[in-house]
Amino acid sequence: HLTRQLAIARRLPKGVTPVFATMSQGFAVVQQAGFEVEYIPFVTQSGYDMALWDVWFADQLCQIIDNHRVSGLVFDGVTPFGGLIEALRRRNNISAAWVRRSMWR
Repeated sequence: HLTRQLAIARRLPKGVTPVFATMSQGFAVVQQAGFEVEYIPFVTQSGYDMALWDVWFADQLCQIIDNHRVSGLVFDGVTPFGGLIEALRRRNNISAAWVRRSMWR
């Protein structure tokens, strides 16, 4: 996911500053590429159950959106988490896109 997102970030027009929010423990790759990154531990690393993690995840995303003045969000994954959907509901003034693998084998 990170390499796909890095490819997108490198091709953004001037004036668009990407900020990565990732659950990947490989987040240092993003830093080394010169982009800002926020690491959010996945549920299995958090110690929370899924329901509590979704609430916490939504809170984390909302803080990132607010702190970085995010105007657009790109999700790269298999299925959007409940916390992501909740964050987008709370911050309904931002655009969102879903990048995902093709559906064929």
